[in-house]
Amino acid sequence: MNWHSQEIDELVRRALAEDVGSGDATTAAIVPAGTPAKATILARQTLMCAGLRIAESVFRALDPEMHVRYLHHDGSFVEAGAKLIELTGEARAILTGERTALNFLAHLCGIATHTKRFVEK
Repeated sequence: MNWHSQEIDELVRRALAEDVGSGDATTAAIVPAGTPAKATILARQTLMCAGLRIAESVFRALDPEMHVRYLHHDGSFVEAGAKLIELTGEARAILTGERTALNFLAHLCGIATHTKRFVEK
């Protein structure tokens, strides 16, 4: 199955429109366009990874040249504090997409983690 699809693109577009609207005014005001940045997404608690590629799609929608390095994969069980994804790209894209990407990750990792607990029982 191809994880990148028109449906995912549309879902990401709609989520960014809802979360960011016409733009991230704070980031635009304080971060010069083209400023490079690096970021890491960490697991705040022990969890089952899910939605990493959708998070990537959020950042790539804002910066098609974003470099995304997975440190774990969907289906991996990780401890709190584990690094999930490293990003290198435009600072504005990272800051603007952060909330949307984290919303997807929190929701999907939560479902996967809860499901894993049911399976274990």
